[in-house]
Amino acid sequence: MSVLKVQQLQHTNDTTAMTIDSAGRITTPARPSFYANKNGHLAETNATVKIGSWTTVHDIGSNFNASTGDFTCPIAGVYFFAMNWMHGNPAGDMQLHGYKNSTVITKGNQTATGASWNQDHLCVVYEMGVGDTFSWYLRSTSTSTYGVYGASAFTNCMGYLIG
Repeated sequence: MSVLKVQQLQHTNDTTAMTIDSAGRITTPARPSFYANKNGHLAETNATVKIGSWTTVHDIGSNFNASTGDFTCPIAGVYFFAMNWMHGNPAGDMQLHGYKNSTVITKGNQTATGASWNQDHLCVVYEMGVGDTFSWYLRSTSTSTYGVYGASAFTNCMGYLIG
């Protein structure tokens, strides 16, 4: 049996890819990752609307566009994406859709018409290629003021490369 003892793995350009601390914990500081809070409300409309206007909390690799809500994959692999979504007083059937490029790959549904406030979550693990984009959309059958509530970090999205 062989044992390889290292504290850090680097590319030939000195970029650190992985660090192993004295307790055996591994960190990967260059792994693409983002987390953002919704900036402002998005009204529910009788249509499918991309959810943009985010405030970025972190964005390792600068792959998340806070204005459009698009994450562009810098490396092929399996990614995790999630959205925590608050909405109020829905007038009809509201759906949260996750898109890879221009194709819906996951859906969540909320039919609590007239309820005061709701909190929903949707996540997906999906294989992505270099340059593929992932975005969240709101789909509704009616109209109301708070399709996506965008204050005090009640609505947020995130994603990261699993491997």
